[in-house]
Amino acid sequence: RQIPQGPLKEVSVQSADKEERQRFLVFIHILLKTMKPKTNKEGHRGDSCNNKNTPLLVNTIEIIEKCIRNNRTNQLGYSPLKPVMEQQLRRIPGIDAYWNKAERYLNKYWCKRKEKQSLVDENQVGKVKKVNKDKYNGNGIVYLEPRQPDNDDDEHRSDESCDNIVGV
Repeated sequence: RQIPQGPLKEVSVQSADKEERQRFLVFIHILLKTMKPKTNKEGHRGDSCNNKNTPLLVNTIEIIEKCIRNNRTNQLGYSPLKPVMEQQLRRIPGIDAYWNKAERYLNKYWCKRKEKQSLVDENQVGKVKKVNKDKYNGNGIVYLEPRQPDNDDDEHRSDESCDNIVGV
């Protein structure tokens, strides 16, 4: 007797594809953020920055726009978009340091996102209200109904668990 593999397998594959696309989109956003010149408290670019990476940033944005435009017009060689864009971006001289930094930031962000999601999923039964992160244990969530933690360490989870998972 065989177990049917049809619709359930498709749903999980679609879900994984959607998450992978979201992850890559966030990665591109982080990559561009890491490449932008830093500003000081007054909003001015400091002398220490001297905009060495501006041509690199402009080149990166041009490649991203070209890949998206060619993918949308169904140009040969621009589908699927993610691997094509990744391949072309990695060819840019000098992007490696920014790429690696963006990957580290993405891994930390994604780990924290998963932890928040699992925290919300665990407490789906009770009411959950999001608030300012500065209040209420710094995690941005207030439990309106009392919850029973599995163990005391669960309540005081640190960012170290993320760092250990992603090897940052």
